[in-house]
Amino acid sequence: MPTTPDRPADQLRAAAERLRALLADLDDCRGPWYVVNREQRPYPQRIDNIGVPYVVASTTTDPSHPPTIADYICAMHPGVGLAVARWLASWAGVDLSEHGPMPEDAQHALAVARQLLGTSTGADTAAAALEPQDHPGVDLFAALQHAGLDVDEANARMYAYARMVLRQEKATAAEPAPADRAAHYREAAEVAVRAARACGDSETGQYAASVAAGIGRDLRRLAGEAAAGAHQTEQAHPPSVVYIAEVLELDGAWEYLGADADPAVATRRRDSVTRRYPDAETRTVRKTTTYTVEPTPAVPTTTGGTP
Repeated sequence: MPTTPDRPADQLRAAAERLRALLADLDDCRGPWYVVNREQRPYPQRIDNIGVPYVVASTTTDPSHPPTIADYICAMHPGVGLAVARWLASWAGVDLSEHGPMPEDAQHALAVARQLLGTSTGADTAAAALEPQDHPGVDLFAALQHAGLDVDEANARMYAYARMVLRQEKATAAEPAPADRAAHYREAAEVAVRAARACGDSETGQYAASVAAGIGRDLRRLAGEAAAGAHQTEQAHPPSVVYIAEVLELDGAWEYLGADADPAVATRRRDSVTRRYPDAETRTVRKTTTYTVEPTPAVPTTTGGTP
């Protein structure tokens, strides 16, 4: 009697074959994978292949948080996929039926197979589901889909919202203390020096090394200035303040509407937009320009007699 695609054994076999085909298409990019300069919290994060150099992917986790998405991608590299494919294929020849008792590990294997094939049942999804995400983005995404947006458009709106929040957080973030800036500069300088040493002896490598060394010197100078409190706070002139009216465009960018020293003018510009477009999102941005006195450079001392 011919088998049907609905039989557990066939689903397990089909999932293993699909996973192996995906792995074969990766060719030399078969892992393991790692996050480049992970400890420096880069943005965006780049995932590379160990061995044959490939750029696998990039993620955009806020650098103030650990790169959890990139870490997950690296953890699930092709070596893990191959092990899963072998595990699924190991059930070949085992008589499995959903109409009778089924070992618990076989139930888990079948749930994984159905996830890979996109044929998960309600029971499979419930068994494999994580706890509900306690995050406002989940509610926002659901609201966007309920409003009639497809998945791609809803994601685009979500990314625009996330970029707006990130820009606001950066704009309101406190400037690091001099000691923190000094530590960051010193760390960056060490990275530049290591890069210079690794450039090789070729003409191109020597040129790259000289550039990296120059960057390292500049960073060490900035670290010294920060450690010495070189950034003075003495004001040369009173700060000037202007208020900028902006409107959020569909692509997530804030469009300039006008600026004035009187905040009421910015409010009127915003009101003019919202009267015509009630759903438009507007804001007032305060721009403050300060004038600080630069420190006088220290005069180098000379030793020995006159030349």
